[in-house]
Amino acid sequence: MAERMPAQRRKLSEGVLSNLLGEIRSGALQPGDSMPSERALMQSYGIGRPAVREALQSLERMGLIEIRHGERAKVREASFGEMVERSACLL
Repeated sequence: MAERMPAQRRKLSEGVLSNLLGEIRSGALQPGDSMPSERALMQSYGIGRPAVREALQSLERMGLIEIRHGERAKVREASFGEMVERSACLL
């Protein structure tokens, strides 16, 4: 019998990130829209606050949302220059 590679577990935050990216790409969440609250995301995905925050911080690093203390995160209007600058930082 051939040896199999162990299955890799996805982090909870990666699932949330993937779903939120899909909502932004599909237009369900448009620039200027408020993101769902952390509490709403925790309840809808059945996960804890750290996983939700990690997903939101990843979206912020991608330049897709803006997070301000005490407010809900908002979807940003990404400019081409920002995308080029951010991708250069990741290399």
